[in-house]
Amino acid sequence: MIASLMPKEGRFFDYFKIAADKILEGCTLFEKLLHDIANIEIYLQDIRKIEHECDDITHQVIDLVNKVFITPVDREDIQLLVKTMDDVIDLVTGAAQRLHSFEITEVPPGLTGMARVLLQAMEEVKKALDILQHMKNPDDTLRHCIEINRLENECDTLVQEYIGRLFREHRDDPLLVIKLKEIYEAVENAVDRCEDIANVIETITIKQS
Repeated sequence: MIASLMPKEGRFFDYFKIAADKILEGCTLFEKLLHDIANIEIYLQDIRKIEHECDDITHQVIDLVNKVFITPVDREDIQLLVKTMDDVIDLVTGAAQRLHSFEITEVPPGLTGMARVLLQAMEEVKKALDILQHMKNPDDTLRHCIEINRLENECDTLVQEYIGRLFREHRDDPLLVIKLKEIYEAVENAVDRCEDIANVIETITIKQS
C-alpha cells in the first residue's frame, strides 16, 4: 500500500527519447556517409561521438534503476530496452568503422538500401517510444512494432541477396567477400536489435494494458 503511494520516477522516458534521437542521428549519418564515402573520416568521427553519448545515457539509466524506489515499468524491461538501444549505435559505428578500416572506397552493392531500412526501423522505434511514454493507444504502439518486424524481414532479404551475389561474383577475391560480408552483417544486426527493441516495447505495452 505504501509503495503504491510513492511517486514514480519519470525521467526514464526522457532518457529513452534522448537516446532514440541520438541513435536516429547516427543512422542518418551512416546513410549520408554512403553518399559521400570520400569523407568517411568526418562521418565516422561524428558517429563515434554519438556512440559515446549513448554509452553515457545507458550508464545513467542503469544507475537510476538502482537508485529509485519505484520505476514506471519493470526494472528488467528498462535495462533491456536501454542496453538494446545502445547495441544499435554500437553496430552502426562498427559498420562505419569497418568501411574505413577495410579501405572500402566504393559503396558495396545493396548497402545503401540496407542503411535506408535501418533508418526507417529506427524512426519506427522512436515513434513507438513516444506513444509508450504516455501509456495510451497501445494499438498504435503495436502497429509501429509490427512495422519494425516487417522492416527486419526486408533487411534480411536484402542481406541474403547481396551476400549470395558476393560469393557468386567475387570467388576470385575471398578477402573482399569476407570484408563486405562483415559490413552487411553489422547493418543486419543493427536492424535485428531494432526488432529486439520492438519486442521489449511490445512486452511493456502488454503489461501496462
